[in-house]
Amino acid sequence: MLSFFEIVISGVLPLLLLGLFAQITYFYYKYFTRPSPLPGPFPLPLIGNLHQFSGDPSDWANELHAKYGDMWEVYICTERQVWIGRADLAEKLFSPLTNSNYFLRTTYNEGLNELGLLNEGLVFNQNFNDWHYNKKILDKNISSPNFIRQSILWTQEVFKDLDQYWNALGEDCVMEFPEWMSRFFIDTTFLVFSNKRGYSLTSYYNRLFPSKKIEVKDDFLKESDAFVTHSEGYDKSMVYFFFIPTFIRHFPGMNLYTRHMLSHKKWLKDNLFEQIRERQKEIRNAPKDQKLSPDLLTAYLTTNDEHDKPLADDIIVGSYLEAVSGGIQTPANYMCFIVYYLDLYPHFKQRVFRELDEVFGQNSDVQITYDDLTKLEFCEAVIKEVGRFCSTVPVNFRVSSKPDEIGGLKFPAYTLFGINVQAIHMNKLHWKNPEIFDPNRFLSKDSEQSKKPLLNFGWGTKICPGRKLAISEMKILIASMYRKYDIKVFDKNTPLKSYSSSI
Repeated sequence: MLSFFEIVISGVLPLLLLGLFAQITYFYYKYFTRPSPLPGPFPLPLIGNLHQFSGDPSDWANELHAKYGDMWEVYICTERQVWIGRADLAEKLFSPLTNSNYFLRTTYNEGLNELGLLNEGLVFNQNFNDWHYNKKILDKNISSPNFIRQSILWTQEVFKDLDQYWNALGEDCVMEFPEWMSRFFIDTTFLVFSNKRGYSLTSYYNRLFPSKKIEVKDDFLKESDAFVTHSEGYDKSMVYFFFIPTFIRHFPGMNLYTRHMLSHKKWLKDNLFEQIRERQKEIRNAPKDQKLSPDLLTAYLTTNDEHDKPLADDIIVGSYLEAVSGGIQTPANYMCFIVYYLDLYPHFKQRVFRELDEVFGQNSDVQITYDDLTKLEFCEAVIKEVGRFCSTVPVNFRVSSKPDEIGGLKFPAYTLFGINVQAIHMNKLHWKNPEIFDPNRFLSKDSEQSKKPLLNFGWGTKICPGRKLAISEMKILIASMYRKYDIKVFDKNTPLKSYSSSI
């Protein structure tokens, strides 16, 4: 007599196998009858080419681009992705028109939806009206003269802290430059967003030199350390939820890691809600004739919508989380690349020194103004060339909302297109001697090279709204650092190692 378990197995197993066979058959039927087939690795059922993904989107894109050319395809689970590595093929995808066919950054993604990113902020928001409203509010606040002037002062204020700690290190000190940069931009983001001092630089210094500790309340240091942990974790969580299928994320055992990844965003949101309540109280209690701080949080809380109602908290949360994900590691990595390439090409570093002397003279402590920043033309050319040579956002995505034709091939609506930004930046069709590092290509605004497709901060409707702030901060940091220090790479003969977690 068969046991209950044997009866269940004998009845259920054939059905499961039949269902699996039907799913595999359907997958390959769709695959072999897909419109406009392109070269690319052969996908497996259920997982597509996910088993070949190393975790670094940029490395994978460059590897496939070298193997398959300027246009190829991969499958993430059952979703087809068409990849592009040439500017003329990507031109439609980066249209600046608000009615563009490529407003969406990604198709509906269960992972990003679980992370709550499809209905907030700007980057992944799939509701055009909400996105347009959020963008209008952010552009208004981030481009105000008061905010721009104050952000220049805030950035220099944080550099004073950095300068203090570096002086304490002594001359010829070997240091982990990426760690310092990450914490510099964390503390800058704190000030810019909420006019609240961050202590991540202090915490890092205290950890390096416990015998020379800077006395600060433990609560401040713990909050700063937690912010470092959760901001870095939040960046990683976006890649995790974007690429890892739902059934894997919630598989027993794996679901614990999924909850851990979700906890990073929860901590950041809880921390922000506490700041919102505190700032609302400060605003209510402030005398009517008192000028309020020009930071973004205050600007959001004192901005009314068309119906004269305060902005909803979720709009503020979306802006804050994108400041965390885009305003810390991206410029921090960018500055690391700048220091690396200037040390690799010392004649360009000397030219930076000369420009700083011309603009500021010999006084290394003179305060930097907005007018000073506009004169740093070679520094800006260095920023652009470093971004071309080693993009901090090396891949980008767009989705067609209607059927369209790209490169002479027709694709249905809701096709996901991946843009290999680094390949476009190094393409000989677009750039003269792209393999040569040369900031001079950006000095003449009338030159053909200066008009080539530079995608450091994206392009079109989804171009980074904080790009001007980021460039301003990097110019200030270049000017402040190189007027006081000659920063050298410990071993510049070792190839630059970088890891991309960008989506």
